[in-house]
Amino acid sequence: MDSECFFVYDNKHSWSIIENKEGKYFLHYYPGSPSVEKLAAIPSEHWHEVNVRSVVYTSEILGTKEARDSLKELSSIVREKLYGMDAVLDEIIGTGKF
Repeated sequence: MDSECFFVYDNKHSWSIIENKEGKYFLHYYPGSPSVEKLAAIPSEHWHEVNVRSVVYTSEILGTKEARDSLKELSSIVREKLYGMDAVLDEIIGTGKF
């Protein structure tokens, strides 16, 4: 289980995704596009104290294997982007050194 990843889609939609200890995925959409930097800075123990609106999708509520697989893939893609894997892989492929 990793920490929650916050991201912006299409330069205007704020989201986050996390996998809990039981392997369930939670995808949050934050209407009004609040700053993901500010959202990420809220300590987990203080989320109940702030007024943050969100819509939550979970692998459990969506219920299908396909939905769980899609959330798992999205989580992987978001983490790859966060860690700059596109540039790393481009560098590896570009140098031809394996």
